[in-house]
Amino acid sequence: MFLFASRYLQGFSCIQIKAALMRGTVGRRPLGEPSTAAPQFVSRPGKAALCRSAVFRRATGHRLLVATLLGVIGAPAFAQSSKVEFNRDVRPILSENCFTCHGQDGGGRKGKLRLDEREAALIGGKSESPGIVPGQPDESEVILRITEPSDSDDRMPPLDSKKPPLKPEEIAVLRQWIADGAEYQPHWAFLPPDRAKLSLEKVTHGNPIDSFVEAKHHATRLRASSPAAPEVLVRRLYLDLTGLPPTLAEMDEFLAAAVRSRKDAYEALVDKLLASPRYGEKWARLWLDVARYADSDGYEKDLPRNQWAWRDWVIGAINSDKPYN
Repeated sequence: MFLFASRYLQGFSCIQIKAALMRGTVGRRPLGEPSTAAPQFVSRPGKAALCRSAVFRRATGHRLLVATLLGVIGAPAFAQSSKVEFNRDVRPILSENCFTCHGQDGGGRKGKLRLDEREAALIGGKSESPGIVPGQPDESEVILRITEPSDSDDRMPPLDSKKPPLKPEEIAVLRQWIADGAEYQPHWAFLPPDRAKLSLEKVTHGNPIDSFVEAKHHATRLRASSPAAPEVLVRRLYLDLTGLPPTLAEMDEFLAAAVRSRKDAYEALVDKLLASPRYGEKWARLWLDVARYADSDGYEKDLPRNQWAWRDWVIGAINSDKPYN
């Protein structure tokens, strides 16, 4: 996921991503509700200035971290697509309801039917009927079985699985997918990323990433709140990038700089925090948590573990922007 997200965002400059995340317009207000201040947005600085900054080059290597926090990039584009996609729409249904008995585990496979591979699904299983007939959902055994009456012994998922029948909308997705040709996709991590098209022809504030946010706002009749106050923004920056709140002196320093130029103060503080050792310490926790890192065994004896060297290596790798390859 990390590598995919980083490759997906290669077309965006790091300041665009950071601005989309941290400009302070994180709240939402229903359309039509009066606002006390017109929305303002951080503008893009020149790209040449960014390229001269080592910390911004490092930020480019960690776009995925900001993208993870943003959590909205590309989502509206999926929602607007009318074409059924296997990974997005079909795989979750099959994984939840079918793959336990008809997946890659040959030992637990029922009826000799495998549905996680297209070639096997087209052949079918013990019934000698093809599980899927591309272009013909009503001739596909999968559709016939999932639409059986709920008390039928032929219904899938079977009664003894304790799973409820598929929802009408799930059946509709599978029908449409088969009607469209039943194309499978490999795991998303092995698909070359495509740059998503902008959801809006005109972006209000000149930040391409925010077109996705604006599209979702428009669909849900919401709008961005006004920018956060400087004293709120400085806390967000510190907590997001280092996990630690600013000291009173650090807050006063930012507030004084923001009086002269909020944009310059913001960019300077982002540079400073990305260069801080605390940055790697905070974001290394994501990797360490996945690997279940701990300084001791836990349980009743709680004996110490000597794994601190790997912990320090992960922190150093993030702070030095060690590439994935």
